[in-house]
Amino acid sequence: MAAKTLAVVLIVASSWSFVPQLQLLWSSRSTDRLSNVYVLVNLISATQQLTIGLHGILVEPESFMHHQPKANFDDWLNVVQFVVVWIGHLATFFLVVSFSSSGIVQKGASVVIYAAYLSGTLAIIVYEVILGDVLYADWVRAMFLGMHIMYVNPVVHILAIVAFLFQARAMRSETGTASLSVQGLRVQSAVFFVVGVAWFFRLRIPRGGFYAEPGQPRYSAWTKLLVWYQMIGWATVANVIFAFVRGGLFLVARRHDEVTRGVAEAAPLLG
Repeated sequence: MAAKTLAVVLIVASSWSFVPQLQLLWSSRSTDRLSNVYVLVNLISATQQLTIGLHGILVEPESFMHHQPKANFDDWLNVVQFVVVWIGHLATFFLVVSFSSSGIVQKGASVVIYAAYLSGTLAIIVYEVILGDVLYADWVRAMFLGMHIMYVNPVVHILAIVAFLFQARAMRSETGTASLSVQGLRVQSAVFFVVGVAWFFRLRIPRGGFYAEPGQPRYSAWTKLLVWYQMIGWATVANVIFAFVRGGLFLVARRHDEVTRGVAEAAPLLG
């Protein structure tokens, strides 16, 4: 019962954490100090998590990401967590593209890139759900999941870290807080760190999953860590990265505002 309550609390907290930024974007009709690249990468990361989550919980019948023989209430709470985060990032992306002062080419590029990524992720999940086992063989599902957990996940996580540089540069190039919610940075840093830690306990590899077959060499600590990351740890890693990046951006924003305020206060004296 406590686990379900915590899951519901995190769903509500995750949803609420997007409100400050969305409200500011809507009221200001401006995207000053917001990097289109950073917002796009965040949406791609959320889409990646939702894709693997839906595949493992709702599509793959033998997956250990859901209870057997089919998903129960706890599993559906996990799905809702992935969905609300994706919706929050999608709404942010939509407002940024709508209100951005960037040229039509840059806006169009962001939309095209995400549409292309969407066609290889969530669109495939819809395809899986509709066709089921009729035209979508087990080996195709395995290949799709394997590609994402072994290759796409690491790339997306690296991009999420690199995107910090784009957002930090955008924050330093403008004066004032403009359309960036500093409160939102602080709140999301805390909320998503807890979400990341919670995923460590909500998604678990079955007992014996870390051990080699009888007669085979024992797995090294590095191999166990790699298996954990690929199978379930991606959710923890993605959310913790997002939390630390938001926290880092909060510090950058505070520092930038302090410097700007100091320059403004010194201007009359220098004049």
